[in-house]
Amino acid sequence: MPRLDVSDRTEFHLRNIVAFEQAHFPHETYITDYLKVLDFLVDDERDVNVLIHRGIITTLLGDSNEVATMINRLCSNLIQPNMNLEYLTICRRLKEFYEKPLNKWKAGMIHDYFDTPVKIATSIAAMVLLILTAIQTVCTVIPLVNSN
Repeated sequence: MPRLDVSDRTEFHLRNIVAFEQAHFPHETYITDYLKVLDFLVDDERDVNVLIHRGIITTLLGDSNEVATMINRLCSNLIQPNMNLEYLTICRRLKEFYEKPLNKWKAGMIHDYFDTPVKIATSIAAMVLLILTAIQTVCTVIPLVNSN
């Protein structure tokens, strides 16, 4: 995915490019398609932080929330009658991936228990403690069952 460099003038420039594209090239809306995919990916500042970490977005604004607001605002009143088939396929596949319960569960687990080193360490310690407790319980019950 191409990198987007965000500054204080980015929204102004992108709005002008989209207006030009829709007025003169309504069947070749590459920038509009790109912005629609970005809008699909970005809901809040956490999404922007992931894209910044992956190198898809670079920002001079300093605030990820401003970038998310800008992307969502750019696409709020955008009419897109004929999205590029490749982008549309990517969006559909992403949505199908997102809607699978296992993927939602994994994302929730990673977000809740494995997003910082401290949470990772405490989660692993809790799992080890749980496993050792289960082993201790089994070892305690086995002799009782065998004696009867």
